[in-house]
Amino acid sequence: MDKHFPSNLIIPEYLFIQSSTDLRTPKALADLEQMVQRVSQVPGVAMVRGITRPAGRSLEQARTSWQAGEVGSKLDEGSKQIAVHTGDIDKLAGGANLMASKLGDVRAQVNRAISTVGGLIDALAYLQDLLGGNRVLGELEGAEKLIGSMRALGDTIDADASFVANNTEWASPVLGALDSSPMCTADPACASARTELQRLVTARDDGTLAKISELARQLQATRAVQTLAATVSGLRGALATVIRAMGSLGMSSPGGVRSKINLVNKGVNDLADGSRQLAEGVQLLVDQVKKMGFGLGEASAFLLAMKDTATTPAMAGFYIPPELLSYATGESVKAETMPSEYRDLLGGLNVDQLKKVAAAFISPDGHSIRYLIQTDLNPFSTAAMDQIDAITAAARGAQPNTALADAKVSVVGLPVVLKDTRDYSDHDLRLIIAMTVCIVLLILIVLLRAIVAPLYLIGSVIVSYLAALGIGVIVFQFLLGQEMHWSIPGLTFVILVAVGADYNMLLISRLREEAVLGVRSGVIRTVASTGGVITAAGLIMAASMYGLVFASLGSVVQGAFVLGTGLLLDTFLVRTVTVPAIAVLVGQANWWLPSSWRPATWWPLGRRRGRAQRTKRKPLLPKEEEEQSPPDDDDLIGLWLHDGLRL
Repeated sequence: MDKHFPSNLIIPEYLFIQSSTDLRTPKALADLEQMVQRVSQVPGVAMVRGITRPAGRSLEQARTSWQAGEVGSKLDEGSKQIAVHTGDIDKLAGGANLMASKLGDVRAQVNRAISTVGGLIDALAYLQDLLGGNRVLGELEGAEKLIGSMRALGDTIDADASFVANNTEWASPVLGALDSSPMCTADPACASARTELQRLVTARDDGTLAKISELARQLQATRAVQTLAATVSGLRGALATVIRAMGSLGMSSPGGVRSKINLVNKGVNDLADGSRQLAEGVQLLVDQVKKMGFGLGEASAFLLAMKDTATTPAMAGFYIPPELLSYATGESVKAETMPSEYRDLLGGLNVDQLKKVAAAFISPDGHSIRYLIQTDLNPFSTAAMDQIDAITAAARGAQPNTALADAKVSVVGLPVVLKDTRDYSDHDLRLIIAMTVCIVLLILIVLLRAIVAPLYLIGSVIVSYLAALGIGVIVFQFLLGQEMHWSIPGLTFVILVAVGADYNMLLISRLREEAVLGVRSGVIRTVASTGGVITAAGLIMAASMYGLVFASLGSVVQGAFVLGTGLLLDTFLVRTVTVPAIAVLVGQANWWLPSSWRPATWWPLGRRRGRAQRTKRKPLLPKEEEEQSPPDDDDLIGLWLHDGLRL
């Protein structure tokens, strides 16, 4: 399978975080994202997946830069809408200004007309008191001119009332725009103009303008046959009706005719002033809306730029709304229960998929979270084992001053198991080497009753072990491309030291017996007498080890090769050349032992052995029975070498 898929996908590892508090909070998830961001930067880590990064990178919709960009998009849409409807707002302001201007003209005309009506009523009342109420208008001097003036005044008032009624058709849409504007409510001038405009619309709707038109029609219907009493009574009644109707515009009923006329004048003036305020308020509204549109454009440009430039995780930040967490962790049943603004903000995020991811990476109680780590390394390699410490250090370095400060962080997976096995093996190997060397050295010291010889004997065995292990590394790792199994060093060390020390013990024990007349001669006789036996034993042992090279298990093959090579080195190099050469160089110091360490006579190992004696050969000639002088050392060496070769 590893030929078709990366090994790091087949055998993943996990970053596991345990905490005493619930980790399903926006702050905890942001701290988790910061932690795994550091882990993802560890050399050799290809990808980290989990609740905050389902696809192997920080969740895009949870980045504050993305969220700010979405807000900027909404603000940009508002700015564009304002820009599109700027013409309509300008029309609104123009219409309000036009209405205020026209009503200002009407104010002057109405003022003149009302003043004329007031003077006319006063004159007619005076004539009524002077001549009597039964006199008709036609009997008065200049009656024709008076009647014409009254009719003309009625025409003027009717025209002005009709003009105001027609212009109030503009008021309804303007008033609707002002009522829906919060800016107009906050502005006192605009609010006052809106109130005056509302009064104007009310006057149109409740018939006030119609009653003013009725007064105008009475003036227009003046006839010469009308009596003064009837005329004054009719005009007074119509004027009273108008004054009562004008109460809807905020006026109170006065006590006299002149006061009523003055209040009508004031109402018309207030109407014109209110219209002007309306125009000014609408213009202010237009200016402020345009200013707001410009500000929204600037804000959207800034936020959109933030979205485009703040793309690195360190700049982006991380935030998941609590409502989304509530749904993702199962507290909310349906995604529709989230507020609409959050659904709009999350954009294309599939919350149902996020819920599945949360179930896979977060424990039901929310106190444990895991992240899947995908690396570029072979999970069986030593590099993957060494990477565990780097990942753990990076994760723990992100804990201080966060919601994860008291959390337990660990890495689990096959590389962790192999790393723990390697650590145990390394610890055991160091202990085994130390104990094996000490025990074997102690045994050699006790058996040989010396210190120097056991030291170089155990050293020669260690050198042969290192040489055999080095040859194995060259053959398997450099030539065959196979990693050495972790158990090979410890296993081969124990066996090679035990076997090598055994062979060396046999050699050095015989050397001590043969060295009574000299170390050099003792070495020659020892090598000659024991060489065949030790060499045969070494070859048999090495052949047995090499037989395991044909096994199916790679570790068995590697161990057998190293053991066989070590036995051959010990047999033909260490035992034959190295140890004898060192023994000759050291000389009598081979058997040195401090006096305080010398055993007592009662100790069995302390009994001194007898000196080696020459054995008499069967005489070959009669003269050989004669007493001969003892041979010198060179003669003994030659004699023993001859005997050893003969053996």
